[in-house]
Amino acid sequence: MTGDLPRRAPHRGGTGLLTVLVDGDETALVPATDRGLSYGDGVFETLRVDNGRPEFWRRHLARLEEGCQRLGIPFSEAATLEVEVRGVAQTPGAGVVKIIQTRGSSGRGYAPPAEPRPRRIVMAFSAGEAPGAVRLGFCRTPLAEQPLLSGLKHLNRLEQVLARAELSDLGVDDGVMADTSGRIVSGTMANLFIVKGGVVATPALHRAGVKGIMRGAVIDALGTMGRDAMIRDLSRAEVENADGIFLTSSVQGIRPVSALIAGERRRNLAPVTFLDDVRQRVAALARAEDGAY
Repeated sequence: MTGDLPRRAPHRGGTGLLTVLVDGDETALVPATDRGLSYGDGVFETLRVDNGRPEFWRRHLARLEEGCQRLGIPFSEAATLEVEVRGVAQTPGAGVVKIIQTRGSSGRGYAPPAEPRPRRIVMAFSAGEAPGAVRLGFCRTPLAEQPLLSGLKHLNRLEQVLARAELSDLGVDDGVMADTSGRIVSGTMANLFIVKGGVVATPALHRAGVKGIMRGAVIDALGTMGRDAMIRDLSRAEVENADGIFLTSSVQGIRPVSALIAGERRRNLAPVTFLDDVRQRVAALARAEDGAY
């Protein structure tokens, strides 16, 4: 990809935020009438940065475009967005890039404008501490079953906010979330895989949840190892009785679960023996895909 990189203005604070662009301008200001702020009317992506390069960029862009299409948000700025993303990824200290695409501003009321003017926000954050193994609990907050939004990384995240608020009381690093019918969906900010008898399974996400980019990369990597992941409904009992569990997300990568905690019960889990191989294959996949751009 060629083109002039956008100028970037630094923004300081305790949030790890380094740089912000709003529609290509060096500002952190967004109009109060933006529908992303008013209604969560938009989608977002969060990418890990490796030595100035956004990982799995094409996969993230494809999901962003799909989300806009399904929500009816015009999206025609892919080339401009790529220049901005690759530009802010080169900010010194950048470890994460976040993209927000909203429907833009409108008057009061839910009805979308007849001719929306979408707004894009691109931010760079510092990487933060490297994550380790996870103590995993079970959240009380359920995820609503909404097939029209399933799989998308849309801006409506109140369920996750409520679930994350539970974690300190549970004494865990992350929590398993189920849908309103009790089917396991994911962690609060990561996709979930279980291993039982050498077979890998991950929840089906056609009713609720986000189809994570790292989840897809891990499924692809497992396929190259002859360990095709089963994508199906999972019950809580299957998670509680799994031989091994790991979580995946674009920012935190592949994290093993070291302990499963449910109330007063704690069960320590053995490491998943082939997880290092999965990591290596995912890294090779990222280099192969991102090296073409």
